[in-house]
Amino acid sequence: MPKGILHQFLFKCIVLFLLTSLAPCYADPQHKIVYLISPPRSLSVAFLRMMQARGDFQVYNEYTNVFLSQMPPHPDFVKVKILADAQTANLFLKEIISIRSRFLTESIEMASNKNVYYIYLLRHPHPALISFYKKRILVRGEKDFDKVVAYNREQLASYQYIYENLQILKQSAVNKPYIILTESLSINPEQTIEKFSHYIGVPYKPESLKWQKLAGSFTPEKDWHDVKPLEAVRLWHSDAMSSQEFGKQTVYATDAQGSPTFVEIKNLKHREICQKAYLENLRYYNLLLQEKNLIEG
Repeated sequence: MPKGILHQFLFKCIVLFLLTSLAPCYADPQHKIVYLISPPRSLSVAFLRMMQARGDFQVYNEYTNVFLSQMPPHPDFVKVKILADAQTANLFLKEIISIRSRFLTESIEMASNKNVYYIYLLRHPHPALISFYKKRILVRGEKDFDKVVAYNREQLASYQYIYENLQILKQSAVNKPYIILTESLSINPEQTIEKFSHYIGVPYKPESLKWQKLAGSFTPEKDWHDVKPLEAVRLWHSDAMSSQEFGKQTVYATDAQGSPTFVEIKNLKHREICQKAYLENLRYYNLLLQEKNLIEG
């Protein structure tokens, strides 16, 4: 048997063992499981740092995404691990939308549990797209952005996937999905986090709105349950790692009518791609704002 096929077979055997032996024990989490789902560059890691500063949640950074990317994808493996961890502690899982969307649809029964909450953190697509582009170019270079356009459309069309996620959860989740705007976090963090705390049924801790810069002792796997190398975490999350509170948002250029110009993107081909992606995302962003109004009633 070829080595690759043998590895896949052994992995499936491990998953089968977990599902048959462990899943019945972990059918119901004893503690809260709070998912934060967002497009890239939406203050989601700062939100994770706030949750960590509370002291009553274990935090997980892109946990589902990493496991489904690095292993032969099997959502039940991830689900069993999450439910097992939730037997001993409250969990906060910060996820990006691209792979999390598939996990959600394949593990939808989790949403029917009264201890599971889904939070959507939304930043206006204009600053979110420019910030994502700038960070992606900084980390991986301009040529890599063409690969994103060709093979990873989810990262440029995040709001569509979030909207589709929300439609699924509206039908199945015991706890109605909750939407937070990144701009609200920046402008009025006290009121925003107090409402969020009330929604998930935990005390509001105003002291959690301030946290310390991460020291040299920080390790992603120990502190954030993030298996990415430290250097990769630093490259992507340097701002959040050095932050101490929810900061002000960067303002990007608009024309006389208030429409984004995207002049911050010097590569004209990439600027055109981002402008097109903005218009596509804006449509779903506005639909999500309507959903937020309906949820808040």
